Amino acid sequence: MAKIKILVVEDERIVAEDIKSTLQNLGYEVCSITSKGEEAIALAGEKRPELVLMDIMLASHMDGTEAAQAIYKNYDIPVVFLSAFADTHVLKKAKVSNPFGYIIKPFTDRELYSAIEIAYNKNQLQKKITHLNNVLKAIRNVNQLIVREKDKKKLLKGVCDNLIETRGYYNVWIALLDQSGRCEYIEQAGIEKRTNLLLSLLQKGKLTGCISLALARPGIHVIHDMKNECKECPFSEIYEGRKGLVIALRHNNIVYGVMNVLTRSEYIESEEEFSLLEEVVGDIAYALYNIEMEAKKEKAGKELRESEFRFHNLIEQSGDAIYLLYEGKFEIINARFTKIFGYTVEETNAPGFSFFKLVSPKSLTMVKDHTLKVSKGEKLNSIYEFVALDKTGNEIDCEVSVTSIKYKNGMAIQGIIRDIRERKLSERRRELISEILAILNRQNEWKKLIADILEKLKQFTGFEALAIRLKDKDDYPYIESNGFSKHFIEEGKSLLTRDDNGEIIYEINGSPKLDRLCEYIINGRTALFPGYFTQGGSFWTNSTSELLAGRSSEMIRIIERDGYNKEGYESVALIPLRSGNNVIGIMHLVDKRTGMFDLDMIEYFEEIGATIGIAFKRMEAEKKIIESEARFRNIYENSTIGIYQSTFDGMLIMANPAFIAMFGYSDFDDIFSKNANEFYVDEKEQEEFYRILRNEGTVYSFEEEMYKRDGNILVVLESARIVKDNEGKELYIEGIVEDITERKKFEVQLIEARNQAVASNRIKSEFLAQMSHEIRTPINSILNFIELIKDEVLSYLDEEHLSFFHMIKTSSDRIIRTIDLILNMSELQTGAYEVFFKSLNIFKDIFPLLQEEYEMIAKEKGIEFIIHKRNDIPLIIADEYSVTQIFLNLVDNAVKYTEHGKVEVKVEGLKNNLLSVVIEDTGIGISKEYFPKLFEEFSQEEHGYSRKYEGNGLGLALVKKYCELNGAKILVESEKGKGSKFTVIFKCQDYSG
Repeated sequence: MAKIKILVVEDERIVAEDIKSTLQNLGYEVCSITSKGEEAIALAGEKRPELVLMDIMLASHMDGTEAAQAIYKNYDIPVVFLSAFADTHVLKKAKVSNPFGYIIKPFTDRELYSAIEIAYNKNQLQKKITHLNNVLKAIRNVNQLIVREKDKKKLLKGVCDNLIETRGYYNVWIALLDQSGRCEYIEQAGIEKRTNLLLSLLQKGKLTGCISLALARPGIHVIHDMKNECKECPFSEIYEGRKGLVIALRHNNIVYGVMNVLTRSEYIESEEEFSLLEEVVGDIAYALYNIEMEAKKEKAGKELRESEFRFHNLIEQSGDAIYLLYEGKFEIINARFTKIFGYTVEETNAPGFSFFKLVSPKSLTMVKDHTLKVSKGEKLNSIYEFVALDKTGNEIDCEVSVTSIKYKNGMAIQGIIRDIRERKLSERRRELISEILAILNRQNEWKKLIADILEKLKQFTGFEALAIRLKDKDDYPYIESNGFSKHFIEEGKSLLTRDDNGEIIYEINGSPKLDRLCEYIINGRTALFPGYFTQGGSFWTNSTSELLAGRSSEMIRIIERDGYNKEGYESVALIPLRSGNNVIGIMHLVDKRTGMFDLDMIEYFEEIGATIGIAFKRMEAEKKIIESEARFRNIYENSTIGIYQSTFDGMLIMANPAFIAMFGYSDFDDIFSKNANEFYVDEKEQEEFYRILRNEGTVYSFEEEMYKRDGNILVVLESARIVKDNEGKELYIEGIVEDITERKKFEVQLIEARNQAVASNRIKSEFLAQMSHEIRTPINSILNFIELIKDEVLSYLDEEHLSFFHMIKTSSDRIIRTIDLILNMSELQTGAYEVFFKSLNIFKDIFPLLQEEYEMIAKEKGIEFIIHKRNDIPLIIADEYSVTQIFLNLVDNAVKYTEHGKVEVKVEGLKNNLLSVVIEDTGIGISKEYFPKLFEEFSQEEHGYSRKYEGNGLGLALVKKYCELNGAKILVESEKGKGSKFTVIFKCQDYSG
């Protein structure tokens, strides 16, 4: 982490150098030292420190408070005052400059460190909160602008202005691109000059580095160093000390432009800011898309009307049904008329055929009324809509344009009928999206919203069944369905693949393996079904029966696993719900009829899916905010620490349950009449508390005594701060109180217990050392004299009596070994054991001594004792004595508890830079029940070791501790009556560098 840069302003050079040395020892960077206020302001602008330590009384015309005020106002750098004076006049003057701390000379390193850290972190937090609030406010304004503004230039200009009006960003520019990628124009805010330079550059086809980056990949990109990353950009020089965010305006894979915002370096990694910016950019792109579509629609309508006027004689080539009605008969109908309605000229001229036969009963009254009024010469709108009928009885949404013209000897009606089914469909689609958005904006429970959306979709499409899956951890269960049977939903509720035991199967990369066709949508694997996936990643078919025909067994299994064909569903569409680049759910649309979909319809459903995905992401964010507020409320209500607010004269404004209970009151009404000042036991402590609070604005962990309601005294830690409004006016005091009475008592008890423990350990160590000396000395004397006696009487005794000398030596060795084990365990427990790590070759440095000692013992018992290595033995870094003790105890146990067979030691270098030592015997073994106590001190198995064999239960306990001391791992395998196998694994010395 980078060091905090500090500017020291102190008029006494020796003191300044001392402060500099202290700061450097504390891990800070002192960027400069000065004794004058004017120089301090200049250095603040030049060096850009992150904090200023300012002496109030300076040897210059400008004192510390004036300099601090200018530094904070011009450069937003927090100032902590240093002063040997604490009179009211000085403090009042210092307060005006908004200091972040106040330290009275002389001060300790800890006081200096605390003041700096508190001031720095407070300033950073204030900046971040203010910035994010400003960004959020600006983005909300932008969203409101998007809803109401339909002019492209005004929209983009309003977006730029809104994003900087609240100072969320320093400047914003948006380059709008045409279909060829050339820049049409640039809207900006916060940049008065150089916009034309950038526009000229882009119109020549030259892209800046940031624009190229945004066009190459979706998402927000950070420009850390504009001068080097985007040298050709005319704005690069204004990015000094700041960083840019650039993102393309994309909708439906179409790029409408690029937006660049300038923000401070410390906010560049904020996930909240990125998320908000991505959302508003998506909304802008969608708004540009809608504006473009409306413009195209208007232009198309205008061109169509002009075309009809210019080419009215080219009736047969018209895309509309054109007719001439005279005296109730169709004089003229064109080919389009026949195609739309299915009637030939002869059929329309048949007796009894009239125009009203083309009109649905839904519109018949309206059309007759309109015809009557026209015949009477009334001026009506010549274009109106009605529902027509074709020859087979199907309804057709039509728009008709009717005019009266002179024809033959009278007046005829000339009509142009346009099939507006697609337009009506588009209108109904827009209405549906509006209705879905209205549902999503209700802020109700998500499951209910999805149910309502599915009902709207079912009414719109007429499909038999619909459902939506949503991501839940690793799975995508159905959140709601409409029209499916309970059995169908239950069978397919999970996409996770499981084995025969019901366990989840995982991919090689560790992610759960998904099942069904949905897996191919979620993971973007569309190659298996060519022609059945859209570019947007949706799967659709108009006949599952045809889809199954001629497929491989694996593909048939996948299709049949979904169960659609089995249930009789022929038309099936699976639409991804996207949030950014991630699939957060899938919408299912199915029907038992064939041919229910076309590509246009699927792409429309993809738009709906994107809308639901965006809404879901936004709702999740709002849900997190609500949950966060609830958590904070819960903390307040359930905190074990007292929280309060009070006026400056001690009147309580607010107190949480813990505060009320701490002082022995029942509720807030009970404590409300009390003045907070009445709780203090010592007036001097109270005065000191308020002095610090007034001087610094905050008090941290101030220890003091307070009265409870019953008169008992509490020892508490109190922290508080002065809360101010935006103009710096003091509002109230906010603080927390923690009862540390029991902690203080415990601290006293802890000190006493520690002293007793130290004395006890000293007595224990002295006792063990004395006992070792007192036992070893006589035992060694006994052994020496026994050897002398044995040499003198060797020729006079038989074999039975000579064995007594062996028994004496064995018993003495046992006593000495017991003492050694106890002393070793004592050293480890008291921390007296000194570790000396060095490079060891276990096979050469440790095992020759063990082989020499235990070969004879094994031979006497009639068992085989083998030590060998499997390959070249790598070196380890370890403590030689403790490693020797590990294998001494393990080999000793193996030989001791083996009556027949062998004891084998295998030393082997393993992969991954490891060394393995295995001690395996054919002895009595260990029961599974005893395994949990195997390494406990003074523990022995009840049947076996504890009765037939000697031992004190310390050997394996020491082995475990010595393994931990050397970073080794010990493993045990054993079966009662068949033997034991102990494996010790060491990390080897690394020769890689």
